Amino acid sequence: MNKNCTAIITARKGSKGLPGKNVRLLNGKPLVWYTVNAAIESRVFSNVLISTDCEQVASIGQELGGKVVWRPASLSGDSARSEDTVEHALRAFDCVGHYCLLQPTSPLRTSNHIRGAWNKYLNGEFDSLVSVIECDHSPFKTLVEADGGVKPIIEKSMLSAPRQELPRAFRINGALYFGKVGLFIEEASFFTGHLGVFEMDVNSSIDIDSDHDMANAEYLLESKQ
Repeated sequence: MNKNCTAIITARKGSKGLPGKNVRLLNGKPLVWYTVNAAIESRVFSNVLISTDCEQVASIGQELGGKVVWRPASLSGDSARSEDTVEHALRAFDCVGHYCLLQPTSPLRTSNHIRGAWNKYLNGEFDSLVSVIECDHSPFKTLVEADGGVKPIIEKSMLSAPRQELPRAFRINGALYFGKVGLFIEEASFFTGHLGVFEMDVNSSIDIDSDHDMANAEYLLESKQ
């Protein structure tokens, strides 16, 4: 266990897309259970903080060994920013050293993923590190709206370039964010200084935002068993 890294699990009561999703049952357990359990089992963290406004979430977290940070109404609505919620939790416990944001919408992110990302973050001497998956389609071949029309997101030559000649590109999957507490507080950003990535597979990267996502996650968990 590292004495200088704090896990922060953000699990509010409301959700516009999937009401009550953090306590919905997934393969017999509440959704938030998977993230709290993975954080505890990883043995990476000195503290596992659950930032919530929900009594049920708080109870689940405490039963597994986490500590509750009660978030105010100003951080509990649909417009609340993750950066503000994480800062509130870090300040509530006077955290120093490193932090890791773990969102409960990534239930297939395991303790092994957490340990692997933590080791890469430390060994690579990164200031921050995020989990990613490789993009299915190269973003360099993307058009964006501009000036009443469209234009290449980077440059026109990339639109017709062979894929193998383009740089690998990654999409942030939302499962893991490691960083230094001081830099995060200073810049109010998860992407500070020397940024690293921890690549995950597609199935482990599932992000729960709908009933369809819940059904997919249920199927994948049952398949593992």
